[in-house]
Amino acid sequence: MANKTTTNEIFNGTNGAVWIATDSENLKVGSMDKFSLKQTMQYEDVELSEDIIKKRKLTGIELTGEISKFKVDFKMIDIAKKYKDGDQLDIYFIGKVYNNNTGLEQKVKIKGVTLDEIDILNLEQKTPTKESTSFGAEDWEII
Repeated sequence: MANKTTTNEIFNGTNGAVWIATDSENLKVGSMDKFSLKQTMQYEDVELSEDIIKKRKLTGIELTGEISKFKVDFKMIDIAKKYKDGDQLDIYFIGKVYNNNTGLEQKVKIKGVTLDEIDILNLEQKTPTKESTSFGAEDWEII
C-alpha cells in the first residue's frame, strides 16, 4: 500500500529565498514575491525509413525565468543603469527552497543570467508596487 502524502510534506513558496549576485555584490531578495526557472527542451523531428512513427531528437535546451519582487529599493534600476551604459554584468541567482516539517532543502545556482527587461517605473493606485524581470540563463547546478 502506498504512503499517503500529508500537507506537511508539500513545499511552500514562503519557505524559500533568492539571492542576486553580480561582480560586486551578493544581495538577498527579502521582498521576493515569485521566482521561477524553466528548462525547455528543443527537439527536431526525425523520420526514419521503414518506420511510420515519428521520432524526436534532442537538439538544445533553453533556460528562462522570471523574478518578481515588491519594490523596496532601487537595486534593479541600478543594474538597468549599468546595462544602459553598456556594461553587461556577470549575474547569477541562487534559489533555495526548504521544508521545515521534513527537513528537505535544495539550493540551485543559476549561471550566465541575462536580464531581458527591467521595470524602470511601474505604479498602480492603491496597489503595492512590484518589479518583474524576465531573464535567460546559460546553466544551472544543484549546490
